[in-house]
This record gives sequence, C-alpha cells and structure tokens, in this order.
Amino acid sequence: MSLLLSPGDLIHALYQSDQPTLADFAEADLSSGSASPIYAKELSNRIKAADSLPQLCDLIQLEAPHFTHKSASHALHKLSILCHAYFTQLHSANLTSREAQQAAWIEYVEPALQTLGQLLIRHMAECDPWAVAISFWGYGNLQCSDEAVFAALCERGLQIMQEFTPHDCASALVGIARLRVRPRCQREFVDVLLNHTHDLLSRVQSWRTREIANILWALSRIGAAGPSRRALLEGLLEMTMWRLPEFRMMEICVIVYSCGRLQLRLPLQLARITEHIAARMSEMNPTDAAHVVWGCAKLGIQPGGDLLERLPEVLVKQLMAAKPQEICNVLYGYGSLRYEHPLLLESVARVCPQRLQDFSTQDVCLVIWSYGMLGYYPESSELFHTACRVLLQRSNRLIPLQLTMAAKSFARVMYQPEPEFMQQLSQLAIQKLHQFSPLELSQLLWAYARLGYRDVQLFEAAVATVIQTLSTRRLPKTTIDTVVRACEMVGFWPQLLVDAAEMRGVIVKTTKQNQSADMEQLLPLLPDAVSSLDPVDESGGTSNGPGQSAAVEVWDPELLQQQQLQQQLDLQHQHRPAPPALTAKSLQWQRISGSFVQQQQEAHQQQHQHDDRQQRHDTSSSLSLQQHHHQQQQQHSGPVQLLRPPSRL
Repeated sequence: MSLLLSPGDLIHALYQSDQPTLADFAEADLSSGSASPIYAKELSNRIKAADSLPQLCDLIQLEAPHFTHKSASHALHKLSILCHAYFTQLHSANLTSREAQQAAWIEYVEPALQTLGQLLIRHMAECDPWAVAISFWGYGNLQCSDEAVFAALCERGLQIMQEFTPHDCASALVGIARLRVRPRCQREFVDVLLNHTHDLLSRVQSWRTREIANILWALSRIGAAGPSRRALLEGLLEMTMWRLPEFRMMEICVIVYSCGRLQLRLPLQLARITEHIAARMSEMNPTDAAHVVWGCAKLGIQPGGDLLERLPEVLVKQLMAAKPQEICNVLYGYGSLRYEHPLLLESVARVCPQRLQDFSTQDVCLVIWSYGMLGYYPESSELFHTACRVLLQRSNRLIPLQLTMAAKSFARVMYQPEPEFMQQLSQLAIQKLHQFSPLELSQLLWAYARLGYRDVQLFEAAVATVIQTLSTRRLPKTTIDTVVRACEMVGFWPQLLVDAAEMRGVIVKTTKQNQSADMEQLLPLLPDAVSSLDPVDESGGTSNGPGQSAAVEVWDPELLQQQQLQQQLDLQHQHRPAPPALTAKSLQWQRISGSFVQQQQEAHQQQHQHDDRQQRHDTSSSLSLQQHHHQQQQQHSGPVQLLRPPSRL
C-alpha cells in the first residue's frame, strides 16, 4: 500500500498528529500585525510542544507574521532537533532512499528555513546573545548555511560580544564547528569569540562541565593553532583536571576524544582521566566507549585503570544497540593499540555478520583491519565471509586504500577468500592502478603472495607502475624490498625493478635464487615459503596467522636490519659511501649484531698484523740488498768515505 503513496503523503502518515495549530485562535493577532506578550508566550509554548516535523513546519508558515527574534531562534533550534528524529523514523520505516529524504527536505525543511532566515534578518537588531548562539547551533546541527543570515548574525554577535556567557560561547562554537564551509565574516567572528571565551575563564563559578566539554570538542573541529587558542585549550584542560569528579561520563569521554583529534599528548593527565573513567565503568554506553578508546588510540597512549581489559565486559551486553561507527571505533582502538581481547573480538564476530549491510564501506574495512592488526582469527569465519560479499556488492565504490586494507587484513589472519573475490579485487586494482601509492601497491602484492594467489597481470602491471614512479622520485627501500620479495615468492623476478632501484641508489637485497630468471618466466610456487612472508609495513610490526608465533616468521624487520648492516660493511670495504646504520630493535638482534661486529673487528686485527709482518719483511729485504750493493762498490772503487755530521757551534 505504501508504494501507491507519494513521498509527501508517506511523510504525513509517519508524523500524523491530532494537535491543533495556532491558526485556530490567532485571527485577531494576524489582523493587527503584531503579537501581544500573552500571544508570544503561547507561541513559544506551542513551538516547544511540537513533536513532529510537519507540525512545526506548518506552525512556522502559519504564524510567521507574529514571530519575534526569540520565537524565530527557538523555532530554528527545534527544527534542527526534529529533523534528526525525522530521519531516524525514516530509517526505521526502511525509507532511507535519497529520493525520500530529498522529498522531505524540499517539502518541509527548505521552506521553513527560508522563512526563519527572513525572520531572523528582520529582527536582527533585537537579537540577544542567546538568540545569536542558538541560531548558529541550529544551522550547524542542520549542516546548512545561509550567507545572508550568517553575515547578519556575525555582525550582531560582534556588537554584543561582551554580553556572551560561557553557555552562549559554547553553543555558538559547537554550531560553527559542525559547518564545513565557513565564510570570511564567520572566521573573524570565531577569532573574536574564542578570545572572549578565554577572558571568561577567570569567572570559574559561571562555567558548567558541559560547556567545558563542548568548547573542547569545538576546538578539535575548528583547530587550536595559535597562541590565543592554545592558551584557551590549556585553561580548559586545567579546569577539567580541577573539577574532574563533577563531570558526567559523556562529558569526560568527549574530552578524551577531543584530545585525540587535537593530537594533544598529555600522558599524566590522560592516565588520571582514564582511571577516573574506569572507576565508573558501569555508567558507560557504546558511544562513551567509542570516544575513549578512539581518542587513546589516536594518541598511542594505553588508558589507565585496566580500562581496555574491563571495558568489553560492559560493552558486550550493549553490542546489539551500538551503532556501526561506534563498533568500528572501538575495534580500531584495540587494533591500533595492539590489545587483543578475545571476549570482544568473538562477540563482534558473532553479532556483526547480521548487521554488516548497515555498515559503510569504510566501516567494513576497519572491522577487517582491526582483526588483521591483532592477527586474530575468530572461531567462526562468518564475519569474513559476509565482509567479502558486502565488498563485492560495493566494488565500484572501493578506493585503493580500502582494497589494500581488505587484502592485507585477510593475509594477516591467513583467511582464504573465495577466488571470485580475489579475481574481482585484481581487476579493480588494475583499473585503478594509477590511484595507488607505492606503499599501497607493495602491501597489496604482499597480501596476494602470502595468500598464495598468483595473478600475472596484476604483478606485471604493479611492477611497471613502481618502475615508472622510480623514474620521477626515489622510493623507500622497504617498499621496494616488499615488492621484490612478493614477486619472487610467486614466481616472478623483477630484474628491471632491481636495476631501476639501483640506479636511484637503492640496493635491493636479493637471494641467489631467480637472479638469472626473466620477468615472464614462472617458477613453481612454494606454499611453505609463502606462508613465511611478512610485509615491511609502516607500523614496523609483524603479523601472525592463527596458532603461529613471531619466531617462525622469516621476512621480519630484524632480518632486514641484519641484511642492511651486511650491505653497509660490504660497501665500506669497497670504499663506497654506506647508508646510515639502523638502530637495533630487540635483544636478539643486539646479540647477533654484536657477535657479527666482533668477528669483523678480529678479522681486521688479523689483517693488520699480517700487513705489519709483511712490511717488516719487505724492509729487511731492502736493507740487505743495499748492503750487498755497497760491498760490490767497495770491491771495485775502494773504501767509501763517510760524511761526518756538522759540529755544533
């Protein structure tokens, strides 16, 4: 039946309300052209009582002549809230198509916004700080802008800036932070507003914890560069530490999230904050958990109070109600911090397959990436099967980074996707090869090599792209080493790539096997050798399959360092400039490198002693020849008269 209804009728059916509007009893005020105080108060109450988007929009259109500056700003604030509820109900009714949303926006939201914008400009001279701040908040929550209204709001805000309270500053900054495009007048207004907010820090008693958290969140969006913004940031954090017990859980988690976005590394302060959060673990919801774990992961700081260990016990119970982005942010945090928690990972692997269609493409890749970073293979592989199906359905929207993340993550956990998925992945990679970075290409080839998939066209095209890139700029040695090693393990020998790298001054460490082979010659693939391959990635870590340990890995950073040190010593012996030595990363490598250097020193000492003996032997032989020559001269010409040394004066 719903298919026969127009989008407008369908929206009316969703938000049908029996409450009357003010048009039934406002004819007298309409004729007078101005609203009495009693009528203005009644109008404000009806705006507050509106519980559906059509009801509020009808109220705005019918009662627009009687709106004051307070009514207009209040209606804009209410409109932004009801729009969020409207799209939530559309989602629950399975009407989230772009056509349905566009129809609702054109029929209800856009006319109401135009009317409210005209009302705000008409009454701008009467607007107080609350009206200006709440108008910015409403436009930001709707994520739409009106240049004429914004110019008038900024001009009025600069005139009454000294009357802004901390609450007004927080509301205005949050609304501005949500807008993606900020005109010049708005940027000037933001600078003045932030300076005024810094001046208000001296009024400690007028600040509430919500305002501190909101301004920190806004700074994380707008940016905290510059002395004045940095001073405001430090003042807010100092106030946070001083009033930490007063914060609600949501507010303190938003502060951790904001520190992560700002890349503000404060280990001692964050340790105290996370310990405070861990002590109130029972109050957390999925949103709070996502904010805390994501913020700590962005800073690379382990939260205090055993937060990561205890959090899954609370989060698993609420996993079905969590949003996809919240689940992804939590998994990203555990993966980035390399903290493996089987309870969380198994619960996500059990719950998410049924909901994976609701995840965005980026969220799907992040879920797989998190398991890959931890090298964790769940008991049920249904999550990976479903992820492959979802990615195949959205193959046209995949970008190179997502292709690389998916393939590399499957290779890290040693999950074997269906051949159809790998073939489709290869075709997409070849089509978008010009969009790949050299690092993404190297990781993609490594994933194919580790999983045992040998795609001739992909490897040849990727190597040709890397060679073309080398002709314009120099690439990191680890990237080239990974490409060469991956090609070698699947039966290729990229001699042209090795030559091009050496012309750029990059010495590729190669094995004796396949040095005389050509690129087109295929050698038999060794599965056991492929399973021992591991990439040289940007994280500097190694990954293991299920049930494997790091000791069985052959292609690891420590072995690469040993090979590079050997190259350095060889180049020094040949009087060539050597690359700088890398720093040892483990005790095992220190023992290997120490014994190797000691052996080299002993060899040099023995060579030096041999050279000394040879030199002394040559000297004695020269002296004996000279004496024999003098004796022959004495026999033919008589005694030789020696010169006396000059006497001292």
